Amino acid sequence: MRRTTPHSAHLMALAVLLLAPVSVLADPALRGAVDQLAGGVSCEPAGNRVGIEGTVVDLLTGIPLDRATVTVIWDEAGARHPAETSVVTSEGGRFSLCDLPAATTLRIRAQFVRSQSRTLPVVLEAGDVRTLEFEVDAPRIPVSGQVTQAEGGAPISGARISLGYQGTSAISGSDGRFVLNTVPPGTYTFTASHLAYGDVSGPLAVEPGTRAQLSVTMDTEAILLEAIRVELRSILLEESGFYDRMERGFGAFLTRAQIQERIPLYASDILRGVAGVRMVPSRDRAGSVPVDRSECPYRYVLNGARVGEGFRIDDIPADWIDAVEIYRGVATVPHEFQAVGIGARANCGVIVIWTRNTGW
Repeated sequence: MRRTTPHSAHLMALAVLLLAPVSVLADPALRGAVDQLAGGVSCEPAGNRVGIEGTVVDLLTGIPLDRATVTVIWDEAGARHPAETSVVTSEGGRFSLCDLPAATTLRIRAQFVRSQSRTLPVVLEAGDVRTLEFEVDAPRIPVSGQVTQAEGGAPISGARISLGYQGTSAISGSDGRFVLNTVPPGTYTFTASHLAYGDVSGPLAVEPGTRAQLSVTMDTEAILLEAIRVELRSILLEESGFYDRMERGFGAFLTRAQIQERIPLYASDILRGVAGVRMVPSRDRAGSVPVDRSECPYRYVLNGARVGEGFRIDDIPADWIDAVEIYRGVATVPHEFQAVGIGARANCGVIVIWTRNTGW
């Protein structure tokens, strides 16, 4: 096996907060393109195969970017359509695609949040492994909050807020509020300091597509991490009205934290135990199909758009789902989701799925 030297592909990504098209998910051939979900395994290609591996990092900071998508496309003799396979970067921004054809032009692109890189052509001989590093100009995440006194809750002005990242700091105003607008995704050491108070510090994870709202309390003596309360809200969910609908309470709602607590193997496992949802085994594939009390299969909305009747929730990896809304009957379905389904299923319940991976 031969390994080539790293190649740096500078990818200038732009965050665009628009819903991505989802109609491709109803096509089983395209759904099958995403056949690897966790990169990072070192390649050992066999026979007439080659491997692509490497990392995706932020252009300015070098911070590894988890959940970036690296896609390889190539032409196969006699095939009407190009072959395609994708992998999502794992912890540390690592990825590997280890079963690719040799002596073929492999067209490689990367996507992070809403943006797609330029395509990089690569041709390798049998047994070769190419190492690539993609540098993505990741979108900056807004971090805001308020600093208050531990006793009485009065706002504290003049507190310096920093994340241990060069150029990322702010001073709280007269109302105790502060805003950091240029934070790239990553994990930081959050610190609040003031001459009259003890420092407050702790880790803060900043994820793409979220807004971090911090509540910081300070005392005259140094206090523990519990003084920092962090509320992470998805920008996409916020703009789509998810949190407003959840507060109204007409359906059942599952947030990312609740989904993670369920430790789902399949995406359909997320729905187990939800009142008004019964899971029946899928006839033609792994996983289950949710039906309502009248045995009517739920209709689906994915990232705000209707999907075809051939779609199943298990077509999506469970760890890509950010939130779920379940409306058990037509009377509870919000107006923005009512024009979903026709014919016999028009009166069935609706399941609205929001994904973390924006390529879906």
